[in-house]
Amino acid sequence: DGGGSWRLVLSEDTAATGAWSGNKVWPGALALLGHLHETFGRTLVGFRILELGAGLPLLSASLAALGAEVCATDHPDVIDQVQAAADGLIEGLTSLAKARLQFAGYAWGGAFSHLLPDRCKFSGPIDLVVGADLVYDGFPVDALYESLSNLLEQNGCSATLALQPRQFPMTAALREPRLIAGFLKRFLQERTWEVKTKSVGAQDLGIPEQSLLPDGEPAWKGLTLATIIPPGSRDPPLQSTPGEGTLRYQREALP
Repeated sequence: DGGGSWRLVLSEDTAATGAWSGNKVWPGALALLGHLHETFGRTLVGFRILELGAGLPLLSASLAALGAEVCATDHPDVIDQVQAAADGLIEGLTSLAKARLQFAGYAWGGAFSHLLPDRCKFSGPIDLVVGADLVYDGFPVDALYESLSNLLEQNGCSATLALQPRQFPMTAALREPRLIAGFLKRFLQERTWEVKTKSVGAQDLGIPEQSLLPDGEPAWKGLTLATIIPPGSRDPPLQSTPGEGTLRYQREALP
């Protein structure tokens, strides 16, 4: 509305998505959206943002609704499903917001990262790279590291990620915190880039904490926001009054 308030409603059939399904919105995307809204506010308008591993593209769609030029990327084998999810599952986007939202298939590894601004129909270099829930045991972490490194160097921008270890299966959960820490440490040690991290809980974002994990643990457990900043990267335009406007969040079960 005119006062800068936004309302996000998540309607979810948990029986269909399953407790550990990839076909749902996890807390990382919501935490990242809240952080970006609080940090940038109205200065998001016209910002060129690329999302890696968009999945169900709630983050990309919401940023487009807030005025950013957004490109949701995912593996070429699934990008059609990502776009179909945006068309069929996300309601309330204006025609202007939909026009600001683009989709592009992109396999991590960096080989074609220099082509993404054109493929995303951006009018200039990428201003910010974002991503939520990207680092998992068994996923191509080395390829993600290469892609992020290339994208940030080629565009002179920073990245903000929401990373969280999963609790299942337990053998993987024991490795994932170390995997996330090791992934971020590579930017510090191998490239001497700046990495800022912040532990986030629902209370920091003004949204209700819900125990969505099968073991009863808070869904926000272990959630970290990480900002990766190469030397000489462009400073993003922060809003003059941090926290201006509100983002209200509501999660409900489908009947």
